[in-house]
Amino acid sequence: MNLRIPGPTPLPPEVLQALGRQMISHRSGEYRELHQEVAAGVQKFFQTKNDVLLFTSSGTGTMEAAVVNTLSPGDKVLGVTIGIFGDRFMDVARSHGIDLTVLKFPMGQAADPEAVAEAFAKIPDCKAILITHNETSTAIANDLAAITKAVRVRAEVGPPEVESGGAYRGSPFAAHPSSNIGPVTFSLHTLRDGARKDSPRRAALSFPLFLVDAVSSMGNVDIPVDALGLDVVFASSQKAWMAPPGIAMVSVSPKAWEASKTAKCTRYYFDFRHMKKYHDRGETPETPAISTLFALQAALKLMFTRGVRETFAYYRDLAAYTRKTLADHGFVLFGDQFHASSTVTACLVPDGVTDEDFRGLLKKKYGVILSGGKGEVKGSIVRIAHMGLVGREDIDKAVEAMASARSELARR
Repeated sequence: MNLRIPGPTPLPPEVLQALGRQMISHRSGEYRELHQEVAAGVQKFFQTKNDVLLFTSSGTGTMEAAVVNTLSPGDKVLGVTIGIFGDRFMDVARSHGIDLTVLKFPMGQAADPEAVAEAFAKIPDCKAILITHNETSTAIANDLAAITKAVRVRAEVGPPEVESGGAYRGSPFAAHPSSNIGPVTFSLHTLRDGARKDSPRRAALSFPLFLVDAVSSMGNVDIPVDALGLDVVFASSQKAWMAPPGIAMVSVSPKAWEASKTAKCTRYYFDFRHMKKYHDRGETPETPAISTLFALQAALKLMFTRGVRETFAYYRDLAAYTRKTLADHGFVLFGDQFHASSTVTACLVPDGVTDEDFRGLLKKKYGVILSGGKGEVKGSIVRIAHMGLVGREDIDKAVEAMASARSELARR
């Protein structure tokens, strides 16, 4: 079976073996070593010195945690969405009484950084910006570096302090085609105290929290959390980490910790401050998904064998290979390819073929499982994932099967 959906993803043999380990006490020294090793490993891929908390949850759980730990009912917030999972983020915020302004872009497009900055500027006392990095429903990724830069320019505050002292490592994208933002590589001092002398400076405290859904990208994609100044970023084990579902990771910046002190949304299980008391000693308040942590520990060892930077490069190159292979076989790619995802690719369902018949034949005859479209593009696109355990040979087999299924259905 060639499982090519954007999560859960196939598991390496080493991870499958780790899942067979016997249970241990979650209050033992052995567990504390496991917890601390996993948290430290994940932290390196997040590229952060912030706390990275481990929850037994799906990614949606920590999506809600990001909202309830930093915001209060009535807070003014900008929500940016480019697809179904961005819409889910908006729904979570609304369910907690957030005063949400939604900036929605057509499916297949990425958010325009200048449009985001302009929308932010029109919201007095905007407390936060909610955004999905990698929208798997459309296989499009938002340019977080360009977006955070544009908002900082509009807010007239400098970039975040990081220890490197060098250049701000920016986006994998050169620039957004519909904006005036150039390549996002600027000195850490370029914008500090950067208000124009002929205009009143906006207070630094007005700069919003950035709450980022990186569920389907973190671990395989270069998202330098600290360099970008992202406040709450969450991911989950079953996507890019070659592990089964069950563990969600969330990084929390000092600014987000401060916000948690005054946030008034109801929370219990997902209380960051309660979790941190246990996290600091290598535990969780409640019983964690120990088997998933064993699996994640094994997966991280494999990822570190390749290397952090090398992992990012591997999936970036594999994404390009996937798009080229699909195009070479006559499939039409969907969406803005300038902002194509590094972990999932979408193409149009072949002409004269239904999505149901196409994916059904792929599964039944060829053992290839793809995801269909969602929302407005349901029935129009198919999505092939290249995250986690996957190589060029898997892509070749999947695309060749797609071409064969297309031909067979065309003859019917």
